[in-house]
Amino acid sequence: MAHASWDLAFYNVGKFRIMINHMTGESTMMTYKTDLNSVKPSEIHISDLAVGQGKGTLSLIDDWSGDLDKTVIKEISASENANKVHIVSSGGAHIANNLMKVRVLRHPNGWYTVQYTKINDANFKTLVVDKNTTHHFTYVSFDTGIVNIEPAKKDRDCVWNQSIYRTNYGGSCVPQIL
Repeated sequence: MAHASWDLAFYNVGKFRIMINHMTGESTMMTYKTDLNSVKPSEIHISDLAVGQGKGTLSLIDDWSGDLDKTVIKEISASENANKVHIVSSGGAHIANNLMKVRVLRHPNGWYTVQYTKINDANFKTLVVDKNTTHHFTYVSFDTGIVNIEPAKKDRDCVWNQSIYRTNYGGSCVPQIL
């Protein structure tokens, strides 16, 4: 699996959950808006998305245990107004050019609809992500759309990669990129 070839992983079995690519240092935070165009760059502080090297908090990344109930993007609701815009620091470099506005909706027929654009752009792209029951996840790149990087469930094996871990620093857990 190529680390940096994807940004979001959409769960295909049951729940409507999304994981961010913490293997590249990606982080995200939720806004309280439901319209991508209403989120303005001046409202976003890039430093709020920094993770690692003593910066950021664990609330900006998914739980590394793989628990889908502890993802930073909460379960996608059947109620459209409950699904807020998230700011995603794509690729782990916390600079304005890597910030994406992302909103995911849940279609009644059982798929995801992803709206996304760079933080400074007004025109967003829309991508439909079907739930593919032969795979655990469907992976999406902000640059190329759906990417095929995971083997089918029946062919799955263990993979070791770079990731974000936690370490105890003065009595509290802090994120650390390894």
